[in-house]
Amino acid sequence: MTKRLYYQDSYLKEFKAKVLKKIKIDNRSAVILDETAFYPTSGGQPYDKGVIQDVPVVEVVEEG
Repeated sequence: MTKRLYYQDSYLKEFKAKVLKKIKIDNRSAVILDETAFYPTSGGQPYDKGVIQDVPVVEVVEEG
């Protein structure tokens, strides 16, 4: 399970994480991280935006 860093610090701008798994979703690459500061789309709130090693994050979803 991914540790949700945004519950501890909602203003966190940088973090280090390990890629647990690489997958394809709708012909796009995706990763599952061991921890994240990216908040997923939830309750009408849009997902966080940012980059992972200069690659734009185009969507954040919660698995399961």
